[in-house]
Amino acid sequence: LFSFSILSNYLALAQTDACFDADFVKGCAPFTVNMIDCSGADEDLIFYDYGAGPTTTTSHTFEKAGVYAIKQLINSGSGGKELLKTDYIEVFEVLPINIEITVCEGKMIQISLKDEYYSQYVIDFGDGTSQTVNGLSDITHTYTDEEQKTINVAGFFDNQGTSCTEITQVIT
Repeated sequence: LFSFSILSNYLALAQTDACFDADFVKGCAPFTVNMIDCSGADEDLIFYDYGAGPTTTTSHTFEKAGVYAIKQLINSGSGGKELLKTDYIEVFEVLPINIEITVCEGKMIQISLKDEYYSQYVIDFGDGTSQTVNGLSDITHTYTDEEQKTINVAGFFDNQGTSCTEITQVIT
């Protein structure tokens, strides 16, 4: 019974395939990614190679713009398993957001996004509401009062992980 238990544990380790995802795959430098293991292996058997050799660290910060590969290695004692994802992480340089805000009659504003560098832009209108849009867009918003508002526009590359840059403008 004891030897069967050891053998079945060994076979379970030997059959564990490498499997991982990153929490986000696109962002601006410096860009930190966190690995999410889906292999089922014990965490002390899992290693990641971000380009400088294997480590047990499950997060890594890419300092420069570029396209990067990540490899997961499972040290199962039987030659191990590995998975290499090439061209997996895209890191971009930070560029400013180009917008134009026009205050209109009737407590309305128009925001014109003049670029499309980022995948998404999140506009916080300063009144508790926000809107996600693509670049090269014209957006209108009507306020309920004429108080001063702080508008914030943030640029994102990957599903609103961490904004790459923001621009803030105060309007009345």
